[in-house]
Amino acid sequence: MYQIITLLALVISSNLFAQSSMPALPETESANVQDDKVIAFNELKAKALTGDLDSLFNLANKYNFGVKGICPRDKKLAFDLYLYTATSGHKESQYYLISYFKMAAVKDEKHSADLLAEACMWATISGRTISGISEATRAEGIKRAGEFVANKNNNISESVKKLNIPETETLPQEVVYKKRTPLKRFATYDDYDNYRIAVCKDYLAAYNVIKNKLANATPAEIKTYKDNAEKLIELQKCSKAYLSYNQPQTSTTEKDLKSSETFRKEQFQKIYSQISLIEINTDIQTPITLDQIKAGADFVDKLKDLIALKPKFYVRSVTY
Repeated sequence: MYQIITLLALVISSNLFAQSSMPALPETESANVQDDKVIAFNELKAKALTGDLDSLFNLANKYNFGVKGICPRDKKLAFDLYLYTATSGHKESQYYLISYFKMAAVKDEKHSADLLAEACMWATISGRTISGISEATRAEGIKRAGEFVANKNNNISESVKKLNIPETETLPQEVVYKKRTPLKRFATYDDYDNYRIAVCKDYLAAYNVIKNKLANATPAEIKTYKDNAEKLIELQKCSKAYLSYNQPQTSTTEKDLKSSETFRKEQFQKIYSQISLIEINTDIQTPITLDQIKAGADFVDKLKDLIALKPKFYVRSVTY
């Protein structure tokens, strides 16, 4: 079988014919001809228009991912360029199509045999083999490779027509990630607990103002609430990082201690899980409702219950 594939690949490599016409290339988006990136892109496009296969392949890569302000993400154009250069004998484009059809087969199980046969066809044309496919699918791929040579005109196969390749997409705006600030550090449990009490006290004061006024709260009062809610979120992170269960010393009998501590530990784990899941809202909308701001007060109450169960304090070096 391998010898057949090798011989067929040699025949194909000497008989490849390009598609009748190269895909049309759109205008460069940016008109700033002084921008070096635009200059480089236009140079690449000009060389591609001469029929240079490497330039066409590189241009296909550009359209496959898009270049902000220069060319859109155009999967259909990119695929047409890969297909054009592959049928013209460009090895890297042929390798790309092998991977493309293999991935398409994973996404579309209904037509996987057909798509894998197409991948096998390009593998045969490029002198490669692919593993993990049935002998029937491999034979179909080799058959298609032979027909590819015999037809001379390299018509688009039915497998390609079935592909649902998206048209031009507008590139998304660049995502600006908020820089993570280091987690507040505490040397001792008392340092943490003093911080906890102060933050909870300030938050509850701001919360009570909003709770009593709701829609009548002033912008300044809303801002004070949001600022304190941010601090409460920081406290939530600190509490999750620094607190764990700590078995307190008691004078009870061993049996009672086991029963008591099992219950106490279960309660701790339950409340710890609850405070981890509470989402404290800092983006309250008008008109303000009690439900929008209640989570922060719930967190304060849960944390108070957790502290009563004698948690253990850890000095952590991790950052958020």
